[in-house]
Amino acid sequence: MNLTEQEQRHLENLKKTEESFYRWRYLNLGMGVISLLLAFGGLLFLSSLSSELGARFGNHPMFYLLAILGGVGIGLAVRGWRGNSANRLLIAVLEELTRHERNKA
Repeated sequence: MNLTEQEQRHLENLKKTEESFYRWRYLNLGMGVISLLLAFGGLLFLSSLSSELGARFGNHPMFYLLAILGGVGIGLAVRGWRGNSANRLLIAVLEELTRHERNKA
């Protein structure tokens, strides 16, 4: 199967995109875990000092922001853990077809 130059570039872009999924998943997971630790660790720490401080921090927008960032980070890491299955399938099929054509020739 002969791919045009544009199709070759698109295939290379798909491969780069899939590689970036694998690189960014640990960063997303780390960001999520650290954000959740900061949010709930801060809440527990301030609650141990004073229940009023804990209640204030629990109602503070920064607590919600850190908790949401943590959830988003972990969600992105889990969603992209194995990459995009459609892209992986397309890459595998195209590579197998080109390998088959090379062996045939």
